[in-house]
Amino acid sequence: MPSRKTNSEHITGIDYLKVLSIVMVIMFHYEWNSGFDWSKFSFSQRVIADCVYMLGEIGVNCFMLCTGFLMINKVSDKGHFKRITKIWNGIFFYSLVSFVLVHFLVSPYNISFKTFAAVLMPVSFKTWWYTTCYFVIICISPYLNSMLNSLPRESYKKLLIIPVVLFSLVPSFLGFLKKDTESFTGYSRLIWMMIVYCLGGYIKLYYPKEELCSKRKKCIVVNVSVWIFLTAFIMLAEKGIISGRNISARYFWSPNSIPVLLLSVSLFVLFLSKDFPSLKLINIISGSTLGIYQMHGGRSGKLWWNNIFHKPQYIGTYGVFAEMISAVLLILFVGVVIDLIRKAIVKIQVLIKNKMGLD
Repeated sequence: MPSRKTNSEHITGIDYLKVLSIVMVIMFHYEWNSGFDWSKFSFSQRVIADCVYMLGEIGVNCFMLCTGFLMINKVSDKGHFKRITKIWNGIFFYSLVSFVLVHFLVSPYNISFKTFAAVLMPVSFKTWWYTTCYFVIICISPYLNSMLNSLPRESYKKLLIIPVVLFSLVPSFLGFLKKDTESFTGYSRLIWMMIVYCLGGYIKLYYPKEELCSKRKKCIVVNVSVWIFLTAFIMLAEKGIISGRNISARYFWSPNSIPVLLLSVSLFVLFLSKDFPSLKLINIISGSTLGIYQMHGGRSGKLWWNNIFHKPQYIGTYGVFAEMISAVLLILFVGVVIDLIRKAIVKIQVLIKNKMGLD
């Protein structure tokens, strides 16, 4: 049976990839929530915007690949309740903070039982779709990991190939017959994130770093080739040459499309196979990425996208991309500060519990 990679050394490439991924997600959310009439932008501006639009789902795929890679060897449920409680407390913290900020700084909510339920149970109400997927997968991870670790390599590979064909390959080619690549029966973002999680675990178990390094050139070729294809596709679609029923320049934007999957996996392998210096700033941002995601998405998005960014004067100009970069930097800064405050509160709570002998 092939040897499995079970070492648990810290891989700095994952920290750098997580930082890049949250930057890509913020850039995507800027466009997603912009409300700009992109038809008023020039051809080159629209092509750039369409390429940026692809980044968000590459980012979330990379996040889940990292999660699968880091979690696959955790097969014991000892201490698992404590782990998910810690994650849940963080999610609830951001649910409460985002509610307070939006209620008092943007527009007061119509206080109702549903409002309180959404604040108290953000996972169930899908305040942040990725957070919901992440939390559910973490909850079942010891049992999922036990099953995956018990499979022979070939069986694990087949377990990956079948859903990738059904939920990625087929939709990528036939999505134009539906609404998009995500409208196929049985597909959901939770299912897709579980597939990506399993893929990250597979890479951890069966591809040691030496083998990943040997695939670096292939990954660069794949990444460049896919971007050339996407850029050409976007340009043709923007020119109206291949656009048609359910086909637009952003047809391949979904996380399950073949181009986005290839870009995500190749980028993941590139960062795993590269030795990066350990920088405190990168480590801090990397450790705060889930908080940054929750601080600028979902309910909190009203604060950022309706009140701070997206000024009308940028319509039809390259200034929109300068504002996009400023949005990334400001959200990173605010998100890290708030997450550091959250962690400080947790430390104080632990100290109090220890002094009271409650832990």
